Amino acid sequence: MKNPELEKFLLNALPKDEFREKFKERLKNAEDDYWQIMSEMRTIYIFDKVLKIPIANIEAKTIKEKDVDFTADSEDGKIYVEVKGFRPINEAIAKRGGWLGSDDEKIARALRRSQNKFLENSYNITVIADENTIRLPIFMNLLTDLEKTPEIYLNNPDYNKTSALMILGGMYYGQQYNYKIWYNDNSQKPLSDNLKNIFNKHKSNFYK
Repeated sequence: MKNPELEKFLLNALPKDEFREKFKERLKNAEDDYWQIMSEMRTIYIFDKVLKIPIANIEAKTIKEKDVDFTADSEDGKIYVEVKGFRPINEAIAKRGGWLGSDDEKIARALRRSQNKFLENSYNITVIADENTIRLPIFMNLLTDLEKTPEIYLNNPDYNKTSALMILGGMYYGQQYNYKIWYNDNSQKPLSDNLKNIFNKHKSNFYK
């Protein structure tokens, strides 16, 4: 099920006309990737409008023919952002978890898939947009928050290019522009204190 009202809002909020045209074209041809596209636009909105970190480019090339969803220009340097969306494609899959898997599996999958797109020694952020409308999405899982589960994964040296992991609130829970974030201080390039302060001002982590 699509959300035309939110789609229009996010398109109009994009900071550049060229971004708007690219996303319009992608949405016009969207099928199973509709919510992935919406999650990318929502993340851009959070960076641009909430965090006030300007968006530099979308579909930015990084390694060989790979690209990240967008880059943002902070005072402390360029940030590379890769968004991973999860949403059940039908009721049967949703009820049993299907390919979506557990919250731990979603975190591991997002980190693994974004890692090979990130440049060495750069500010790299993986974003998870979990749109599970039958089970509680990761954002609302207080146990994940309490146990700081994302930090356990970020401590894995396999993900040492990832500077931080961000989890967005769900589109259907009135949390569209909320997020939780965990930092990887053991990454090749940890986020600066200034960037952490910017993210901390708006984060929704229940257990600080």
